[in-house]
Amino acid sequence: MAIGIVEYKGQSSALSKNYDDRVTDAFVLKPNDGVDGSVTKTQATSGSGSFLSDGSEDAGVYVLAAGDVVDGQGVNAQWKHFHLTPEAGRPIYFEIECKAVGKVGELFIGLAKVDTTLIATDAITNKCIGFAVPGDDDGILDYVTCDSTTFAGNNQQQAGATLVVGTKVRLAMEVYSDKVKFYRDGVLVATNTTNITTDAICPSIVCQSIGTTESKLYVYGMSVRKAAN
Repeated sequence: MAIGIVEYKGQSSALSKNYDDRVTDAFVLKPNDGVDGSVTKTQATSGSGSFLSDGSEDAGVYVLAAGDVVDGQGVNAQWKHFHLTPEAGRPIYFEIECKAVGKVGELFIGLAKVDTTLIATDAITNKCIGFAVPGDDDGILDYVTCDSTTFAGNNQQQAGATLVVGTKVRLAMEVYSDKVKFYRDGVLVATNTTNITTDAICPSIVCQSIGTTESKLYVYGMSVRKAAN
């Protein structure tokens, strides 16, 4: 399977919402579209974000690779050209299909303010809405909203389920200014109602190692859309 397998017309695979006629702004990550995002190496000189094209079963997948086993080293990818602002009556739909490879390290998957180090010293460092394993060596993907550059005391973080290495998962969010609904494999798993930023945020993924095995994240499809007025 390659980027773009998730069908965002008609019945959504993750949110089960029909929004053909209700969507305006849209961003879809797909192979070789020339929009690889702004990729920042978060420590030393390793870390990368690129499309696989080696003829394997995962060829065409967007891969974020930490590049080493050093704790906190990896890649911070953001698609800065596409910003959206959460509003009360115009939901943002975020969907992604991905797979952890090697080891689940420090992860953030979702929407965030532009920042070259969204995760630093085992903590989220800017306003964001998404799925995260911010620093613990537990592989548990939490549901997070944060409306400050200081995570402690300015977030709502609900415990999620383990992200299993080598197993694809579909994650989705329905984002409003007063609530965020989180979905995992089509099932509503959490709703956050506090610490929701109303600043402009963009698609963002962080993948960093935690000091034992190199962490990689394979992205098979990602879409971000906002409902029309």
